[in-house]
Amino acid sequence: MTLTDIDQTQLILACRLLETRPLSMRICDTLGLPIETGLALLPRRAIERIHTVTQKCLQKALAVALKTLDRDSPAPSSDRFHKGFVIASGFVSGIAGLAGLTLEAPITTVAMLRSIADIARSQGALLASPETLLECLQVFALSGGTRVNGAVPGYYAVRTLLSRNLGDAVVQLTARGVVDESAGVVSRFVSAIAERFSVNMSEKFAAQSIPLLGAAGGAMVNYVFMSHFQDIARGHFTVRRLEGMYGVDPILDAYQTIKMALDNPVPHHIDANARRDPTHHWTLKT
Repeated sequence: MTLTDIDQTQLILACRLLETRPLSMRICDTLGLPIETGLALLPRRAIERIHTVTQKCLQKALAVALKTLDRDSPAPSSDRFHKGFVIASGFVSGIAGLAGLTLEAPITTVAMLRSIADIARSQGALLASPETLLECLQVFALSGGTRVNGAVPGYYAVRTLLSRNLGDAVVQLTARGVVDESAGVVSRFVSAIAERFSVNMSEKFAAQSIPLLGAAGGAMVNYVFMSHFQDIARGHFTVRRLEGMYGVDPILDAYQTIKMALDNPVPHHIDANARRDPTHHWTLKT
């Protein structure tokens, strides 16, 4: 099967979104301050608290977030609405300082899950499907830049790590019909996601804890935070939609070809004809 020009363009965009710069770099670019400045101000107990709160937020927030979405009618995602919501919560958190950060976390997580589910639906995913529910959670673990054993794995590598519990979690969630954080397999799946997402949460809270930033800084950090995960969600569910159309292996092959081209751009001194985008045409293996 040949990837159409439109689908090829969408896969290239998805690859760019999923192999993006780490959240910490995006925050640094926005604030003009290294994230280490904020991390140094966070006491160890606060970081441990963030990790605990993150897991609880993920366990509880999905069911709440999805209740406010129409599960049947496909529609464009409401990115601006969700950004506005977290900007407001970040503004309040910026005023309250560290004391308000853990209070804000559940609100922000629910808003982000709702936005992720909204994007999933806009890409044709069925929100009534248990697999979709868990893949909405999975987006929080797909953020680029989070290290595993000292290395930064790519998008498909992280998906492979999470897939160990995903299938069993889908079965368990289907049998119970509800998001039950006490279910063993589902709990392990959530824990694996929380382990990666809590790193991003710590970076967010560290940036918001910088005294000079205040309320405006808190709102700005939340905007970057939401934008980052909206990008990850759009890339992920674009890939999943294309996998549904062409098959997992063909899209994986095409994705790796694109990633290799993006990681190794053709030098500028090469003739213009030879510098054509190497991802422009190829035939997918069936």
